[in-house]
Amino acid sequence: GIQHIKTLNVIFPSTHWTIQGYIDIQN
Repeated sequence: GIQHIKTLNVIFPSTHWTIQGYIDIQN
């Protein structure tokens, strides 16, 4: 969800967290 994306935004480069966030939403 949104919080998951925000966490990834902090930890990983923008490209990585965008991809992971997209997968998270789709699933």
